[in-house]
Amino acid sequence: MIADKKWILTNYERFNKKYFDGELPKIQAKISHAKKYLGRASAAYDLDNHAMCDFTIAMSNYYDQPESNMNCTLLHEMIHIKDYYMNGPEIYENHWRQKKHRGHGEYFLKEAARITNESGYKIDVSASEDVMSKCILSEDTRKKIETPYLMFISKDFSAGYGVFRLPKNFSVKSIQDLMKWNKLSTGYVLEGVFDIFAGKRGSMKSGRLINEDRYSMYFKQAIKASPVIWPEDSLETITTKINNRK
Repeated sequence: MIADKKWILTNYERFNKKYFDGELPKIQAKISHAKKYLGRASAAYDLDNHAMCDFTIAMSNYYDQPESNMNCTLLHEMIHIKDYYMNGPEIYENHWRQKKHRGHGEYFLKEAARITNESGYKIDVSASEDVMSKCILSEDTRKKIETPYLMFISKDFSAGYGVFRLPKNFSVKSIQDLMKWNKLSTGYVLEGVFDIFAGKRGSMKSGRLINEDRYSMYFKQAIKASPVIWPEDSLETITTKINNRK
């Protein structure tokens, strides 16, 4: 699911009534294409009137994610809006002396615990590994960031699943060396656009570890998946498998 302004405003009103007694102010909804955050709340302080204004919640459409993720993100940002709205002058006029209102300080943590208890949604300080494991690149993001590339993925790591981005000019010898460097016996070459290396070149020597859910997700995302088994497959067989991926 992708966030849009209508979804933000509709669910903001719903959650406001259900978990905040309808006390929160009207907001502006914005859509961003941020990779590093799922949501962000902001507000301005009117110095003349000593009051808060321009309350805004922005949510990213960089990822495609379950609605439950989006609900967690929206509730998280609504806690910030409540803090800004209820404690604005205290925050902005005495900011550095108000530790409990700093970002995810005492006030946020107390409200997060309350809403987690009332709603069943786990409101964390930042997006948890479980939340991020359910996020995949949105179709729009995949179109924008780059064309498909190749990635080698292996289950041989004792600590998890290893992934390595392959350079455009890779050769079968590259696969052989990669498996030798990392003591791998089997793996797959996947073709697609994968969020773990989005916009980055990656390195064949330094892979990254992922969990089983993301391992499975990459196979579902892949345009093509070619098995590479070493040393059972000959270099000629591997070459054929890779060349036939299109």
